[in-house]
Amino acid sequence: MIYPWQQNIWQHLINSALSQRLPHALLLTGMAGLGKRDFAETLARGLLCTKHQIAIHHQNHHDCRCHSCLLILGRTHPNVYWIEPEKEGHPIKVDAIREGCDFVMQTSAASGFRFLIIYPANKMNLNAANALLKTLEEPPRDAVLILISDQDAYLPATIVSRCQRVIFSKPSKQLAVTWLQNQTKKEGQDWSLLLALTNGSPLAALALAENDSWASRPILFNNLQSFAMKQGNPIQAAQQLQDLDLITFLDWMTSCIMDVMRAQVGAQAFLNNHDQTETIIMLAKQTQLSVMNQMLSNLNFYRDQLLRGINLNKNLLMEHIFIRFMESTT
Repeated sequence: MIYPWQQNIWQHLINSALSQRLPHALLLTGMAGLGKRDFAETLARGLLCTKHQIAIHHQNHHDCRCHSCLLILGRTHPNVYWIEPEKEGHPIKVDAIREGCDFVMQTSAASGFRFLIIYPANKMNLNAANALLKTLEEPPRDAVLILISDQDAYLPATIVSRCQRVIFSKPSKQLAVTWLQNQTKKEGQDWSLLLALTNGSPLAALALAENDSWASRPILFNNLQSFAMKQGNPIQAAQQLQDLDLITFLDWMTSCIMDVMRAQVGAQAFLNNHDQTETIIMLAKQTQLSVMNQMLSNLNFYRDQLLRGINLNKNLLMEHIFIRFMESTT
């Protein structure tokens, strides 16, 4: 599927392919929730589609059901090889990369491009990344390696330098809201709020709206308000939020702390959590800017640890953060 904010990138790559100038290695990068994985799959479909509808007419024919498109959708096309972690949060290991490299070096079972798609590429461990280098340096004819990453800063420079970076930018707020309104029949949804909490990412905003964890957000703010009044219980609060995954919890805490800091410097008009303005202003009065800045640094550190694959105890970390927040209030 090609999303409205991807059309320029799509047309550029399709034109490059049709004129035989498609790079042998692409690094699709940008924030999460912009549909880079869907784009990679549709690019493979567009260039292998037996009816050529997708390549010529792009999004108007993304529902093509020719034999080639069905094989790609089912992950069984002989010219498309996907590499992903065996389990969510696990690294991509060297054996998986070696098998993928062997695939692109072999003679194709069908005519056309051969695609090796690695997602998320930043999950490759060091040995896996090194195993990919030789193929990147000497790619076989008609082979296209597509690396997809939300965190390309974690990729080795030797990998990044051998790929053409394709940067996916978030759409304008108007385009994102219009697209979101067309994706669901729910009425009264505050898409502006959801986009603010997901840094303007339409797919992440849609996922958040449809996720049961959304109901936990008021619980988080109620507990923070209680902590500011020295009435809350950090251990009980952590138990109430156990259904949240740790990344979401850290992101919500980060968004809250940043809004508190905005309020402390008189920038209330720019709050992301605008539905919690009253609570944010109260928290701003009960805390100090320097302390909130340190807490923000700590939250970013914990998130970075998780992205690097370090296993953190969710319950203990939540309790620790809540205790530190309670201690920071006056």
